[in-house]
Amino acid sequence: GQVLSGGSCIAKARAIKEGGFTCDPSSRSQCQDQCDGAGNADSCNSFGEILASENDIDGARERFKKGCEAKKPSLTACANLAGVILKTDKDAERALSRFKIACDGGDGLGCYGLGKMMRADNPQEASEKFSLACDAGFSAGCAAVGENILEGLVSWYGSLKAVESDDVEELNKGIQLVEEGCLGGSERGCFMLGTIYESGVPGRRASMVEATALYE
Repeated sequence: GQVLSGGSCIAKARAIKEGGFTCDPSSRSQCQDQCDGAGNADSCNSFGEILASENDIDGARERFKKGCEAKKPSLTACANLAGVILKTDKDAERALSRFKIACDGGDGLGCYGLGKMMRADNPQEASEKFSLACDAGFSAGCAAVGENILEGLVSWYGSLKAVESDDVEELNKGIQLVEEGCLGGSERGCFMLGTIYESGVPGRRASMVEATALYE
């Protein structure tokens, strides 16, 4: 059998006994073992994301639920569970409650999801949730905050047509947030940044080369 010698082996054995360890998100087998075998919440979230990428939505839901309801829950699992509930069950109330759990715990995806659900009825509170998402490092939240700022300053008709305010400082703040979102991987952020480069705004020259690269 395996001889436990050295601190790393002892630490690993202890971690498994106490509920496993967080798997390498790129390792399907490890994430499955740590979720299904050891009950590690973060591993359940990672395995759920893997299953979702394989279109096994039922399997993903089961792991997200397990991660969200664990003794030491994964907040991102709660947010992912909310997304599945919203998409498959169309149950807004249940989805909202899971997003709220995640956001209240500081999870960026949870705050972003909560903001999206609030946007139509309560845009001000939605903007606050997007700001929390951005502060938590969730790129789509930054893009959403930037979009909200820009919507108050410019006319959007597929592209930027006219600047409606002389508040260039606020305009640049919105652009910077959109750019931050794009650099973090937000497709919406990159699309809006492309629109900005296509049309040009005060302080930013028009550039079809930059715009085309961003649209791609």
